[in-house]
Amino acid sequence: MFGQSAIVSVIAAPALTITVRDSFFRNPLAGAIILVNSSQVTTDKDGKAVFTALAPGTYTVTVRMSGYVAKTITITITEAGAQFIIDLLPLLPLAVAGVTLVGLIIVVGTKLAHWW
Repeated sequence: MFGQSAIVSVIAAPALTITVRDSFFRNPLAGAIILVNSSQVTTDKDGKAVFTALAPGTYTVTVRMSGYVAKTITITITEAGAQFIIDLLPLLPLAVAGVTLVGLIIVVGTKLAHWW
């Protein structure tokens, strides 16, 4: 087939997709900031962030969102297309269906601490 040419596009699978959710209701969190080493991405409306330039290896991931406790974890990527779900805990006071949490009891070892 002389005189013909073809353009071939290769689309690589993303190296890492992270979904950030509320730990109580499992709702996706849009606008969460995810740091993977020195790269920063903000989650979309579906709570997803994609990092495309990561090789297989071990990475430190930090997730921050206003109104939630920040979380730092270590993940290992073994192949392209790795997916992780990270659930964030809301900060107190927690309002659920019009009810506000006014106290928290924390048990640490044999000691009892409380917050009112």
